[in-house]
Amino acid sequence: MVFSSLAFLVLAVARILVPTALPDPGRWIANPHGYFHRHYALIAGVVATEVIVATLLALLGGEVSLGGQRRARSRPHDALWTLFHELNPKDSVPLVEVRTSDGTIFRGPLVAQDSGSPTADRHLVVGPPLCRHEPEGAPEQVAEG
Repeated sequence: MVFSSLAFLVLAVARILVPTALPDPGRWIANPHGYFHRHYALIAGVVATEVIVATLLALLGGEVSLGGQRRARSRPHDALWTLFHELNPKDSVPLVEVRTSDGTIFRGPLVAQDSGSPTADRHLVVGPPLCRHEPEGAPEQVAEG
């Protein structure tokens, strides 16, 4: 609505500057059917121009409000996929650490991830080498690669 209003203002200024380039509202109101039939091409051109100007203003407004940056694209992946695959440096393997309620820590590289299931049913496969560190013990390797 804002951009259509701005486009209308642009066309109103154009009407003031070049009156013959746009329809004459006074004559149109005085004889609506006759004026429209005689000037339908001009009226259609003005409507199309208004749509184009509003669209251009919306695009320009989006560029200005975003500082020239493109909007983030819609991603079908969840936060874990983004973290492990998109934000992780190239050619590096993400390490996963899991703490159990008794304080035991399991740590290993991410081998696979299920991102197609509902959030509650997601699985991470942490693979060898897998280390376990119990709260009062030394870290030990429990699975080798």
